[in-house]
Amino acid sequence: MRSGGAPMSKRILEMSMTRLDKVFRDVACAHLKEFVPGNKCPDQYVADLGQTPLSFNRRPADEAPRDIAPVILILESPHVEEYCDRDDPVPANGETGEGIRNCLWMALGLLRGANLSRRPLILANAIQYQCSLGGYSMPGITTRFHRDSVFVRMWNRSPRTARNNFSARLVQYVGSHQPFSQDEPEGYVVINACTRGDKVSKLKRQLRMMVEDVVLDELGHKSHIRVEHPCSWARSAVSLGRLRPWRYVAAT
Repeated sequence: MRSGGAPMSKRILEMSMTRLDKVFRDVACAHLKEFVPGNKCPDQYVADLGQTPLSFNRRPADEAPRDIAPVILILESPHVEEYCDRDDPVPANGETGEGIRNCLWMALGLLRGANLSRRPLILANAIQYQCSLGGYSMPGITTRFHRDSVFVRMWNRSPRTARNNFSARLVQYVGSHQPFSQDEPEGYVVINACTRGDKVSKLKRQLRMMVEDVVLDELGHKSHIRVEHPCSWARSAVSLGRLRPWRYVAAT
């Protein structure tokens, strides 16, 4: 033992544990990068409304015609099925996409007085990265483990890069068009179809409410349609004969 110090073996052990801690973090991060796709899932212009049945012709969101006010359908973040092609992810793939193609007309039915024929439909994730950390091979890791906490941390992390990115995309898509109203039936329409979150009791604020806060702050109005996530649309259509809207509650 050296005078005034810890035994040499203890110091060596502490240094070893510090190095081991770094090794573990490096290995874990490297493994996560292999398992979880780190590339964004870009928003897409998928259809012009009015066709029956609705089918998707996927194109970049910025290819949507600018002279026609769009319908913007907002989801919270992509999951496993969106990354089945890891290098070319697409929003609302799998069950979510099926729900939109088969039941969007029911969601649009919640808005009265809008003329939506020929409107470009844009699918946009509030966060374009896989917050669920679900991977890219089915079935992947379920959303209940990581999605809510990763989304909230990204959304709230200073300087609020995720929120600002979503806001900028939202403004870009609405362009110079006015929002839908009874006096402006040709105006753009925003649909908030984000999930509320898997562990609602542990969330200070539901994911869909957090997204709606930004819609209200940025556009000056709430989403025209606020409805459950499209992965539930087929079940609701069969069991209820309708989709379930939800009510926005302002943050306190």
